Formats: sequence, C-alpha cells, structure tokens
Amino acid sequence: TPCLLETPKGGPGDEGNIALLRKMRGH
Repeated sequence: TPCLLETPKGGPGDEGNIALLRKMRGH
C-alpha cells in the first residue's frame, strides 16, 4: 500500500511493514 510509504507509521504493526518496504525500495 503506497499510503504507508508516505507516512512514518500508520498503526501498531505498520511501522514494521514500512521498514521492510523501505529496505525493498532502497530507502
């Protein structure tokens, strides 16, 4: 979900998903 990439964290478990997405995207 692209909206999660735009926000620092969207929920209690989202920040873990965002961390993985950032690593995959190269952030």
